[in-house]
Amino acid sequence: MEKDHREKKIKGDDKRSKMERDESKGKARQNERVNNLKRNESDKEIGKGSTDETNNDIKKDGENEKLSKSKRSKRIWGVEDVEENEEEKRNPVIVRMRKDEKDEKVKKSLERDRNINDTDYPTIDREIIRSLTPEMANEMKVRGIIFYEDLGKGTFSIVKKGWCDMLARMVAIKIIDTRKDLKYTKKCLPREIELIRKLQHDNIIKVYEVIKKNPYVCIIQDFTSRGDLLQKIKRKSKIDEREGKIHFRQLIEVMKYLKSVEVVHRDIKCENILLDSCENIKITDFSFARLLKKGERSKTFCGSRAYLAPEIIRAQPYDGYLSDMWSAGIVLYVMITGMMPYNDKDVKKMLEKQLQHRIAYRRTTEISIDAKRLIYDILHPIPQKRLTIEGVLRSKWLAGVKYRILVQTVNDSITTNSDKPT
Repeated sequence: MEKDHREKKIKGDDKRSKMERDESKGKARQNERVNNLKRNESDKEIGKGSTDETNNDIKKDGENEKLSKSKRSKRIWGVEDVEENEEEKRNPVIVRMRKDEKDEKVKKSLERDRNINDTDYPTIDREIIRSLTPEMANEMKVRGIIFYEDLGKGTFSIVKKGWCDMLARMVAIKIIDTRKDLKYTKKCLPREIELIRKLQHDNIIKVYEVIKKNPYVCIIQDFTSRGDLLQKIKRKSKIDEREGKIHFRQLIEVMKYLKSVEVVHRDIKCENILLDSCENIKITDFSFARLLKKGERSKTFCGSRAYLAPEIIRAQPYDGYLSDMWSAGIVLYVMITGMMPYNDKDVKKMLEKQLQHRIAYRRTTEISIDAKRLIYDILHPIPQKRLTIEGVLRSKWLAGVKYRILVQTVNDSITTNSDKPT
């Protein structure tokens, strides 16, 4: 009996200890679940807090952006005087349009965007010099041509600075790879070569020779030591009106000459206006130029977006001489203000402003009423109401400004050649 009682007691103790162990495990699991729930709730609170902070930051950024875009303006002949924000004070539009070009990939992208025709005419490879055929390399050697640094890069070509023994002077060598685009090679290039051989004017870049060795065409032309007009504007922020009158008068004289020989340029812009050692302008790049008889209309969609007349953007047949005048008006605006009149990143908005005949100026821009009036009359959205060459020459801003070429004298001072026609 005593033995049976002892065995029952041991079994009872085993059951109690097992129950206690099970109870302990149950409490541990419950505590773990509670802790997990607390951690999840804590994570949610943290996530909610960070999301709220992010939304607040976005909201603040949006409010700041709205504030930065608010401007006051008043109308003068349909011309707006705009108060610039802090960013515009520090960076004129010309510089601001190019502020992302530090990145090489962005630079290439912007270069494609600036030229309307890049989908049809891909830009040439900058390493073209390294792949010249033996025949072309031999031609360069015979003429004693030595290549130096790059001067510029166009849609179809690369321009190098060089020395020519035969001419005994520095030259610019425009190198075109005819394999890059058959459409340009067959249509535009022969026309360009024909025109540049015939055109003779003090303010048009002089071409000495055209060398053809398939697949390359090399155009040997004058080297201009002062770069292009856009580079000058960027160096000086803007060009004062007195100096601008000389440049613009020379540009109008070139356009007058081109019209007399029935040629339209169709790509007038600051980058295509070079400056010689005496600061005379030299028009270059006749890639889009063509013969155009009186009354004839052009249908080709070409040029640089920021300088395009509204009728070209709208794909209408256009008078090439009047569209060139529009481009000249943009050049004048950029020269004396140091910024672009229209933002070409959004073509739809740009066209809307053009058709509304709206031209904006920063309040701090010092510009004469006569200059504003001239720009306003040149940038008329209706081609038939746009100022012609004769109208520009009669304007108050250019009245009394004679056409002249600046020349270097013996004592290195710059003077004018008064023998040129007015």
